[in-house]
Amino acid sequence: MKSIPRLAATLLAASVLMLPSGCRSASTPASSASSPENELYTENAPDGTVVLQITADSPDVASYVTEEAAQAIQTYYDELYAAETEQWQLELADFAREEYAQSQEQNQVFRPYAIEEHYSIVRNDDTYLCIQRIRQSYTGGAQEEEQVFCENFYKKDGSLVALADLFQPDIDYTSTLLSLLSEELDQRMQAGEITYEADAKENLKQGLTDGHFSLTEDSLVFVYPCYTLAPYAAGPQFFEIPFTALEGLLCTS
Repeated sequence: MKSIPRLAATLLAASVLMLPSGCRSASTPASSASSPENELYTENAPDGTVVLQITADSPDVASYVTEEAAQAIQTYYDELYAAETEQWQLELADFAREEYAQSQEQNQVFRPYAIEEHYSIVRNDDTYLCIQRIRQSYTGGAQEEEQVFCENFYKKDGSLVALADLFQPDIDYTSTLLSLLSEELDQRMQAGEITYEADAKENLKQGLTDGHFSLTEDSLVFVYPCYTLAPYAAGPQFFEIPFTALEGLLCTS
């Protein structure tokens, strides 16, 4: 049988700091936003059995940002889901049909492939609208996979916030971030609640890329997919760095 490809992919601090594009003011707590679940794609076997179903709560941001920004953000997600749906049609649907056919031939129970996605707003203030999308995937085998995707938007125009945007120019912020992340990883390894991979410290730098961080009220949160730092059973790993630990590095205007 062919191997099934894996799809690629609480927050406290002492004070509030200013970040790029102006001062923060009144902000809204992190919240679970919900919109009608949208069935993006369904694949059926010749006998009509559903072998793959993909659903997602597409982020509804119209009430949080200007009309211009809402259109930009909607376009971002429309293009994102269109590209992903095309990938699923070209790749995953074939594997789902094949596995279903084999299960019928061997008189085995078939578990339909499924991808389900929901989102939460983790920061909403005058400057930023920050979203985390949580995806649960079953694409064959014994286990589901959880993936976390991060998008941070400027509310002024709906453009994406890059990690570099948060820091003053010509500052080596990556060294500071890696040092803080390494300290946190050492503490977790000493606590022994999770068995981290031998190369976990080397892989910390993989989180310092756009799409792997979220802004919250008080912290910069880095999200590491399953297997990057720890075994599958540990799930995605979240590392928080309070803004207070980054004073002197962050943009303030």
